[in-house]
Amino acid sequence: MDILRERLEQQADAVLNVLWDGLEADTHTVVGSGESAELEILPDHRVRLLAAKEILDRAYGRPKQATEVSGVGGDAIKVQAADMSDPAVRAWALDMVRERAGNVDD
Repeated sequence: MDILRERLEQQADAVLNVLWDGLEADTHTVVGSGESAELEILPDHRVRLLAAKEILDRAYGRPKQATEVSGVGGDAIKVQAADMSDPAVRAWALDMVRERAGNVDD
């Protein structure tokens, strides 16, 4: 992986030039048929948008995605604070950890 990263750093300008070129990408369409057919050059918006997205992702990072977490049936997850200074609460918590994760040493 280090070799790949090193080579990419050496070719960074070439890689970025491809992305910059993508911002001006065109597509070609034949309009008409026979001798009256003409080649029409149009902006390739799909390629341009992909190039813009890649440039922005590299410059600013990818946007964070929100994740919604809910309880059973979409209800709110109930959270209750526990007094861990209470020996009974600590024992209960340790039993829960042991139950879910296997044997855990004290």
